[in-house]
Amino acid sequence: MTTGLTLYSYYKSSCTWRVRAALAYKKLEYTTKIVNVAEGDHMKPDYLKLNPSGNLPTLIHNGHVLTESMAILEYLEEVFPDKGRLLPENDPVKKALVRTVCMMVIVGIQPMQTPKVYNRAGRREKFAAEMTIEGLYALEEKLKKVAGTHCIGNEMSLADMVLVPQLYNAVTKFAINLDFFPTLKKLYTELLVTDCFLASQPHCQPDCELSATKCTSLKVAKSPSLSAFPRNMVSKDEDHLHDRFGKE
Repeated sequence: MTTGLTLYSYYKSSCTWRVRAALAYKKLEYTTKIVNVAEGDHMKPDYLKLNPSGNLPTLIHNGHVLTESMAILEYLEEVFPDKGRLLPENDPVKKALVRTVCMMVIVGIQPMQTPKVYNRAGRREKFAAEMTIEGLYALEEKLKKVAGTHCIGNEMSLADMVLVPQLYNAVTKFAINLDFFPTLKKLYTELLVTDCFLASQPHCQPDCELSATKCTSLKVAKSPSLSAFPRNMVSKDEDHLHDRFGKE
């Protein structure tokens, strides 16, 4: 089935991964256009004509240009509702909870993990890690009350699409120890090895320079062992974690 979808993507972009995961979950075919952020493609005139903010992702559907990952996720949900729902039907409370978790990640965590923000903050990665930890603490407190096998109960939702890429960044970019966040750790390890995240993860993207073996190793993992992931979960800043949560 031709969907007329074109996604401007960069494999390291967590925002783009959200959309890739949703497209994979809904089994929607799309064309990928690579935007090499490392080489500054996102700030070139041709891309800025599509997306004046110079951010990723950008989705084009039948000539319509869509930007901002959350807006794109909501759009896909409205245009392709029969392809696997990611917003609860007829339950305004659950729907609000899904959006709450999404916004906690998008507003409270994701911006702190972008070089554009932490490079201006003086302490760079240390600042980003500390602010990410603060956001994860709030998210842990929220999700331990409402999570089941997924963020909200036992069904996949937009909240899962948003959560997993950000936790992946927390673990692989900032080596944050998820042992301090048991609900988040359980969700992350179990969701990361589901089909939609395996298919859409960074190491499986055409612009990733790493070999596909890392992607394959996750696919064949018999259990969501942390050893299957690209880096261990030992925090670079254990003292900050202990200060925040107390020593065991």
